[in-house]
Amino acid sequence: MSLDFDYNYVRQDNIIVFYKEKSYIDETINVIKEAQVTLSKYFELTLENHNIRVVLTPSRLEFDKQVLNFLKISSETPSRRSRIAQPQGTDLVLLSPTAYFLDSIYRYNYEEYSRLLCHELTHIYHEILSPDMEKVPRWFSEGLAIYLSEQWIYEDEFKLPVASGNIPTLDEINEDINLAYEWGWPIIKYTNEIYGKETILRCIKQDNYQEFTNFMSAEFDLIEENSREWFSR
Repeated sequence: MSLDFDYNYVRQDNIIVFYKEKSYIDETINVIKEAQVTLSKYFELTLENHNIRVVLTPSRLEFDKQVLNFLKISSETPSRRSRIAQPQGTDLVLLSPTAYFLDSIYRYNYEEYSRLLCHELTHIYHEILSPDMEKVPRWFSEGLAIYLSEQWIYEDEFKLPVASGNIPTLDEINEDINLAYEWGWPIIKYTNEIYGKETILRCIKQDNYQEFTNFMSAEFDLIEENSREWFSR
């Protein structure tokens, strides 16, 4: 295997992890395997013919370098300390948990790491199924990833804004990046529970996000009612 950087690698089935430090390799592989089982059922798609390549970077500097050189994504440098993962296609660059203390706002926790990788793997499934990811609203893609990874259940950054009762309009959710992360998942959750995953998968495969947005606009009062109910239990 020939690549443009000096990393070792280990492969299990369709998962390839590149590394400089022999830390968190097994955890990364095991979590991705578990997430693939769950997500393959949801998306009705197996990744056995897709290689998932993960680069575990040992520092913020190296993370930014591989986002640019390996993924070919131009972004701010140095990147935010809250940014620890970046997917592109079937590739994923991660800040290794060994670098969390110095280079991130996070501390390693296996359950949180599992949800993070499930979140990022959701983006990979989504991109494989989508005819054109450029058309996907941020609130849809992030809402789907937060919902399927169950981050909305356990992590305050997603729970608390909805629990506060300060509900924005759908236009505001469309326009504001922070609101997209905070409020995308209740829309996905509502759609999944009321209309089934078939509605979500059809939207992804047919690339009809504007139709979905128009549909959700008509349903938004009900989404507000449901979101209040979810957090008053």
